[in-house]
Order: sequence, then C-alpha cells, then structure tokens
Amino acid sequence: MQDQIDMSAIIQKEAIAEFLSDDESDQLARFLRLELDNASLVKKKKQVIYNYNLLIKMIQNINEKQKLDHQEKATLKRVIFSRLGLGIYLLPFYKFLPTFLFFCIFYLFSPLYSNVIHQLLSRIYHRFKELRYVFN
Repeated sequence: MQDQIDMSAIIQKEAIAEFLSDDESDQLARFLRLELDNASLVKKKKQVIYNYNLLIKMIQNINEKQKLDHQEKATLKRVIFSRLGLGIYLLPFYKFLPTFLFFCIFYLFSPLYSNVIHQLLSRIYHRFKELRYVFN
C-alpha cells in the first residue's frame, strides 16, 4: 500500500514539474496532498502563503502552455480550489491577519489541512462504509 502512495506522490510531482521548477513542484505537490510541515505557526503561515503563490503561478503557467480558454481556466481553478477548500481560495483576503486569526479562518474554510479533523472525518467515512456490510 505504501508503495502505491509513494508512486502516486512521484507521479503528482512529475506532472506539476511540467509547469514549475523541480523544487517548487515538490513543495506544491506536498501542499496539494494536504501535507503541512510540523513547524511553528509562523512558519506554517509563510508556507501556506508561499504555496498559494506557487499554485497561482502554476495555474498561470498551465494557462500559457496549454492555451486554455476562459471556461477551461475557470474549470481548472474550480477543481483545484474545491479540493483544497475555501481557505485557499479566500487567502488573499485574510493573509495579513495575525497568525492565530489566520489559522482560525484557514482551518475553518479548509478543515482537511488539520490532521485532527482529517483523521476524524476519515474514521467517520470508514465507519459508514463498514455499516454497509453490517446490514447486508
């Protein structure tokens, strides 16, 4: 199972590397997989803002290389931001706030970036899947 996860991570990084530098693609791939470093909140805030800027840069590079029309670009953004949550989409409007308030808003609108919430939702989802077999 871990081999599949590792291979998936490599494929994601290589796909992103088509539009960003190698180091940037590695950073953004981890961010898109909902992985945040276990750093101080101030470092995490800088990391989130940096990755948001990388994401915007990647979207611009995709747009230039693939010559997307307006609707295709809008669809690409919608897919990416729906996966990451409104916390990323709304980031330009609250990134100036102090770190504590920043993360309150960030986790409120992008709860899957919180390991505790992510694990809780994962457990609930798997319990519901198990119920399907109990009632059969």
